[in-house]
Amino acid sequence: MQKPFTFVSILIVSFVALGAGAYFLLNFQKDRTTSLSKLPVDVTLGTTKPATENTPATGNLKVQGANIVPPKQQQQLSTPNKFTDYEQFAASTSTQYQDEVIGTGSEASTGDTVAMVYKGWLTDGTLFDQSKTNELNQIETFNFKLGAGQVIAGWEQGISGMKEGGKRRLVIPATFGYGETEQGPIPPNSMLIFDVELIQVQKP
Repeated sequence: MQKPFTFVSILIVSFVALGAGAYFLLNFQKDRTTSLSKLPVDVTLGTTKPATENTPATGNLKVQGANIVPPKQQQQLSTPNKFTDYEQFAASTSTQYQDEVIGTGSEASTGDTVAMVYKGWLTDGTLFDQSKTNELNQIETFNFKLGAGQVIAGWEQGISGMKEGGKRRLVIPATFGYGETEQGPIPPNSMLIFDVELIQVQKP
């Protein structure tokens, strides 16, 4: 004849059940955390209406003729080895952007002549172009008139609306870059990443 369960036996069974339940929950949470860490990178960008972004620090170089008002804000942007994250915007219907620094000077608009410094990369991190420096190790600005068709559409979209002293990263789909045309080191259908800084706005 079997002995009836004692109070002690019931306690032991209860503790074993609680332990097993806790172990299961801990492992479930661990698995869930691991799976979340493998989600695709989500890069938050703005859309140009008309604006677009950003420029890297110029180190010890000085910009020729620059007189920049101190910026309002600054944030770190992805380095070139992370630029493949931007490929998710390759089919965007306009230039995308991230602001590194919000300028405080005059705002650039259609008809203005703007002075820019810049660097341009492919999404694989290849630097294909940048501002030139003179014999005094000063960066020479690239000047053009907004809205006059002197630059690619991605620049027209992305720089309009910036303010003097602003730094912005432009994420330009091929449609608003050079399209199917090979342009020197830039292959056909290439997405372009530009870091730009607006040095000066000259009104008409």
